[in-house]
Amino acid sequence: MKKSKASPRKGREYWRPLVAEFEAAPCRHQVFAARHKINVGTFRSWLYVLRAEEPAPRNAVPKFVEVVAAKGGSGCTLATGGIELRFDRLPAAEYLAELLSQAGR
Repeated sequence: MKKSKASPRKGREYWRPLVAEFEAAPCRHQVFAARHKINVGTFRSWLYVLRAEEPAPRNAVPKFVEVVAAKGGSGCTLATGGIELRFDRLPAAEYLAELLSQAGR
């Protein structure tokens, strides 16, 4: 029986260009990982690590956020980037700004 050799760990120099390629034309994580024959969990880890290290551009345009009144009540729904949050009442603008800031990390 043959022993399999573990592949050497890859660092930032390996993952940075892959993450940049993914960011340029995003697709599903699983599809990207399969295309490059990399572990999807490891790819996701590096994606999130490298995204967190990137400073936000100074003149970045805020992402569009849809806020709609809930049917039959005074609540609202906030939808952005595939995430939907429902509130019983419209939160303060400062709270929403902080929430969106944290969600973008």
